[in-house]
This record gives sequence, C-alpha cells and structure tokens, in this order.
Amino acid sequence: MKSSFIIGLVLISFFSYSQQINGIGPFKINSSTTSLIDSLRNEIYFTELFFSDNVDDKNYYDLPKIKEHRKFKIDKMAIASMNFGDIELDFLNDTLYQIVINTLPDNFDENMKIKYGQPSVSSETKKITCTSSISSYEREEKTYTSTYRKDKIEASSVFSIYYNNECEKKFFNFFMAYDAKKQSKIDMLETQKDNMNKKAKDDKKRKALGEL
Repeated sequence: MKSSFIIGLVLISFFSYSQQINGIGPFKINSSTTSLIDSLRNEIYFTELFFSDNVDDKNYYDLPKIKEHRKFKIDKMAIASMNFGDIELDFLNDTLYQIVINTLPDNFDENMKIKYGQPSVSSETKKITCTSSISSYEREEKTYTSTYRKDKIEASSVFSIYYNNECEKKFFNFFMAYDAKKQSKIDMLETQKDNMNKKAKDDKKRKALGEL
C-alpha cells in the first residue's frame, strides 16, 4: 500500500513537471497570429513567401497556393539561449498552424526531454544503391523520429542519415509542430489548386497549338 502511494506521488510529480508542447519560443500553434510577426520585425528579419497561382514560377511548389495561407521564413533566431535557423511559419486565416525548423542546435533534443519528458521514438531503415565515381554500393539510410505530442497538435524532431548522388553520407535534423486537421485541409485545398492551375496551363498550350 505504501509503495503504491509513493509511485502515485512520483507520477503526479512527473506529469506536473512535464509540459505539453504547442510550439517553440513565442510561436504557438493555434495561438500565435500574424500580429506577432509585426511585433518582432525590429528584432528579427522575416521573409514572406507570397501566394502564387503561376505554375511557371520557379518556386511555385514552395509557395502558398490559397490566399488564406501565409508563409514566413526566418534565417536565424535565438530562443532560450539556443540558435535556430531556417524557420518556416505557416498561418491559416492569420493563425499559426505549422512551424518547421530546419537547422537545430546540437543540444535541442536533450533540452526538449528535460522540458517535455521522454518522447516516443520510432525508426525506419531503407536499403539503397548509390553510385560514386568509382563504383556502386549498397547502403542503409535511417530515420529516427522523436514524437513529443500526437493528438490535435503533432510535434516531433526527425534525424536522418542518408546518401547523396555521390554516395556521400549526410545527416539531416529538423523539428516540426502542426495542427494535423488544418494541415490536412491545407494539403487538400492546395492540391486542388495545383490541379486547376495545371489544367489551365495545359488548356492554354492546346489553344496555342491551334489546329496542329
């Protein structure tokens, strides 16, 4: 009975200490709005990737396809004495629904565990054949995903080991947090817009060909 009481106290202490993640620094999913961008402009340089429906735009597939979707990028930013880089912020109707950080500090996952507790870790292995200037080689690419939250909001960091076109071993580590329902909605709407734009482009080409 006494041991059960002690275990209960430990669990209460753990869950009261661990917090539920909903973003990074000032950027909170379903809470932060585009007004935050304006308030930080004097401290941090932002770039907005503007809406485009031109399939000939060289950056078309990286740009928002619907006007309700606004996307901002930050080259670098310090948060909690850690340096982050290549940050992408996506807003739907002026509310943040996704954040992606493509350059993370070395101690990122260690600090995440301290604040949010142990994540759920999964791994995936893929066998590939890559070719260098000398020969072809069989290699294994691995991806490790540490999931800190998976409900309405999903948050995880991903570490990948992969090989480039020259068969050189490379590493890639990024973090993302997003509202899964809103992300699904955006994907659906932007896929529809992609298809419409491609059809319009093909129709224009056919019309230009005339009676060929």
